[in-house]
Amino acid sequence: MTLNQDAEIRARRATAEGSSKGKIVPRVKGLSSAEFMRDYAIPGKPAVVEGAIDGWEALRKWTPEFWVERYGEKRVSVSGKSYALKEIIRLALDSTPSSPAPYYRNIVLRANFPDLVPDVALIPEVCLPNWSHSWLFVPPRWATPSADPL
Repeated sequence: MTLNQDAEIRARRATAEGSSKGKIVPRVKGLSSAEFMRDYAIPGKPAVVEGAIDGWEALRKWTPEFWVERYGEKRVSVSGKSYALKEIIRLALDSTPSSPAPYYRNIVLRANFPDLVPDVALIPEVCLPNWSHSWLFVPPRWATPSADPL
């Protein structure tokens, strides 16, 4: 599964969850930051923002084959068990609803795959300005690098 496919699944799920409550979550594309703030963020209205990460290199580059070739032997921990990354990928590709793969999650990209950060570091325009770069959001000195979402 590529990142695009994963994003599409999550977007469909968000739309389905919204419609199950009698509300349709709108799909929007090409919004400026000001439009997103005015129409969705400030009023607290959900929206599926399409195309926001189309510029990410990861969408083109991060295939299962890429991960196996480049990081297949890297040891990762999933639910307390150690795997080679290629094992997790194989299990994910062979996963079925009746036999789901272990879920490799909560990966701190900057700590585990620092060379890949540039592939996702482009901030979508709809997310600007990035207030997390403000002095108000400077992490305390005791904060660890693992707190970084990338």
